[in-house]
Amino acid sequence: MKKLFLHIGAPKTGTSAIQDFMLRNRKALASQGVLYPAGGMLKSAHHLIGAAIHPQRAKRLGATPRDEALQTAVSQINEEVAACAPHTLVISTEYLWGKLSADNIRRLLTPFSDWDIHVVVYLRRQDLLAQSLYIQAVKTGSAQSFAEWVNTAVDSGKAGFFFHSVLACWRDCGLPVSVIVRIYEKSDIGSDVCADFLQTLGGAPLQGLVNDRRSINTAPDMATTELLRFVNARLLGSDAAEQVRRSIVKHSPPRELFAPLRYIGSAQLIEFMARFEDDNRRVAHEFADRPDGVLFREPLPSDSIADPAHFDTTTLLNKLIELLPILTQARPTAANSRGNEPAAEATPQDRPKKKKQKNRQLKPQIAG
Repeated sequence: MKKLFLHIGAPKTGTSAIQDFMLRNRKALASQGVLYPAGGMLKSAHHLIGAAIHPQRAKRLGATPRDEALQTAVSQINEEVAACAPHTLVISTEYLWGKLSADNIRRLLTPFSDWDIHVVVYLRRQDLLAQSLYIQAVKTGSAQSFAEWVNTAVDSGKAGFFFHSVLACWRDCGLPVSVIVRIYEKSDIGSDVCADFLQTLGGAPLQGLVNDRRSINTAPDMATTELLRFVNARLLGSDAAEQVRRSIVKHSPPRELFAPLRYIGSAQLIEFMARFEDDNRRVAHEFADRPDGVLFREPLPSDSIADPAHFDTTTLLNKLIELLPILTQARPTAANSRGNEPAAEATPQDRPKKKKQKNRQLKPQIAG
């Protein structure tokens, strides 16, 4: 039976790297029966599909009704399937992350009822997920401290910190769905999330794929993050702040994969993780095949420190001064105004033919 793998996140678990990898290898994948479709795509992921399903993401569709957006995406995917007859279909968007109603899930899955459906999820320990999401928030303009930001984030419907409720809504949607859980820890997935994702798809080993592990949506280190927050607080909401942020991130070293994050002090860390203890145990038993009930096996750091107050103003100013020669030479371009690095572009032969759409936001945007 044909297989559909629906990769829904979670956020900050290498989703952008997986999506970029799948996009750059679309042609090689399709030649071996694995389709990463252009239908519903925004940049390198199927965010138009996610926005059509998740109510809190619908604003990405503009004035287009959610049902219309979904129908258009499904129609485009069906055309691609008919053209290349794949045995495996892969759809990826973290916009589907968070608790969803069974009705919304069935809206998405019913058109694919003749496929064997697998939902792929990478789970990251909640304290690391929170801190990584915080860095992303600062990268995009937040001036809040971690302590100010975190409680609102945990309670957000999009954040999905209580994993069991997120996974159960797919399992219990009323359609036959297999939920595949991967643990985003180095001891489980190694240092290459793209290779792990390919193994999760199963089947024969794929040939001729490009996997150079290039950095996508990189996170800055903690000192750079504090500098960004310093900029955000003084140039709040301005175009100048966005340009400065992009230049700082571009010319600062990215934080290494699995490098420690220390926005939570040791005592607060234990208290924070206690909120999720029962929920994680249920996930370990019901979804991760871990009879001992331990979902995350890497220990909590014992030397954690609270908010990075040790990055004083002088330190941050010195870091900014080091970057000034680069920042003063930076000029906005069409590419860097959309992000640190544009997504790879599929070749013209790689793009399926599509009918003209009335709303341009529904067109798959292969290049980001």
